[in-house]
Amino acid sequence: MEPLLCAEHITVCYNGIPVVQDVSFQVEQGEILGIVGESGSGKSTIVRAVLGILGENGMVTRGDIWYKGENLTDMPGGTRRKYLGPEIGMVFQDCKASFCPVRTVGAQIHEAVSAHEKIKKSETKKRAAEIMKKIGLPDYERVWNSYPFELSGGMNQRVGICTAMMMNPRLLLADEPTSALDVTVQKQVADELLFMREEYHTAMILVTHNIGLVKKMADKILILKDGRVRDYGETGEVLEHSCDAYTRKLMDSVLSLKRD
Repeated sequence: MEPLLCAEHITVCYNGIPVVQDVSFQVEQGEILGIVGESGSGKSTIVRAVLGILGENGMVTRGDIWYKGENLTDMPGGTRRKYLGPEIGMVFQDCKASFCPVRTVGAQIHEAVSAHEKIKKSETKKRAAEIMKKIGLPDYERVWNSYPFELSGGMNQRVGICTAMMMNPRLLLADEPTSALDVTVQKQVADELLFMREEYHTAMILVTHNIGLVKKMADKILILKDGRVRDYGETGEVLEHSCDAYTRKLMDSVLSLKRD
């Protein structure tokens, strides 16, 4: 059976300069892939390449990205947009910043859904309420009627997860979804993403610099340095038995507090 998503030897350039070089990976249905590396290693660029939002100066110059057997790399923008939402969802690093500040959360959720299907606002609200209740937003009526600035950072991240899951996508891309949050809220959001995987069998690509988050969530891990793959495989195997010097350096950099 073919993987849900497959990247084959992709190279991504900005203004002709490669920032990701010869990267390959696969994501199966229901699987979580963690992409780890330092700032500037190309983690977010890979997600943007999947979504087709590299901008005017960015381009996949080599290789292909396949989704359910369809080549996203060569797909026209209009065709690709049909996949974004119903098939591929996105959770941003700072969901509050991605929302319009002068429109209610409910209005923006409904707009996102109605762009892909004909649906009444009452039905959108009902669907959103079910997801919100599952991810720790029992006061969904207030959240639906709130503006983004009236909600905390953690609540905005949950709303972002809710919005991404409204179409029940098969693949969820999460770009540093917990980095802007307090430690306790980070765990809550991570638990809610795992719940989405269990509830809907959603595959995920988790972009992060947090090794602990990857150990908790990811089935497989891809480690990047300077746009190149340094390690790739089952998370436990890579983190515990890697022969790569950079991977071992990353593991040594994880804080470990001990009491004498």
